[in-house]
Amino acid sequence: MPFDTLRDLACVSLVTTTPELLVVHPSVPVKSVKELVAMAKAQPGRIVMASTGTGGLPHLALELLKSAARVDILHVPYKGAAPAVSDVIGGQVHGVFADLPVLYPYVTAGKLRALAVASPSRAALLPDLATMTEQGLPAVEAVNWYGMLVPAKTPREIIARLNEGIVKSLNEKELREKLIARGADPLSSTADQFTAFLRNDMQRWAKIAKTSGIKVE
Repeated sequence: MPFDTLRDLACVSLVTTTPELLVVHPSVPVKSVKELVAMAKAQPGRIVMASTGTGGLPHLALELLKSAARVDILHVPYKGAAPAVSDVIGGQVHGVFADLPVLYPYVTAGKLRALAVASPSRAALLPDLATMTEQGLPAVEAVNWYGMLVPAKTPREIIARLNEGIVKSLNEKELREKLIARGADPLSSTADQFTAFLRNDMQRWAKIAKTSGIKVE
């Protein structure tokens, strides 16, 4: 990027989080992550998983799964979620990781089969779906997040006012219900908490990208 995130920007607050969801085409003969891993081990390099693009969170989630389960899965990057999900639905590839709100309509319609959610706790929209941790892979945690940042030189009092507004808005019942209904979990924070969260998140994913040998395309 043409800027340094932690140097050139100031954190205001987190706003929402949404977990990555692992799905497969209904024709794939697996109903859990354990079964998918067993299938991948029996057929190294034969399971084909899409992503929304090289280096994106869905790709990183896949690399986490491959590393944690020690399996060889073929990664095929697409230019965005729409073509990736379309090819999974069409059966051109076996499955994909993507944000839960993107995949949820296709799961409920039976066009995709959900195997696990990559968040610390179960998703409100899919309460019966086990997490990666519950299925024996606690290292596979991938949660997308949205937050507000401003230019680094923004006065602290302005940041404080913005933070106050976000916290107040996310405490409103109507807004919270709308976000949750769309698969997003409302989550405000202090500016300092968001800064620490961002720093840790960047370090974590940078390590995974390096270990996996991911390169910018």
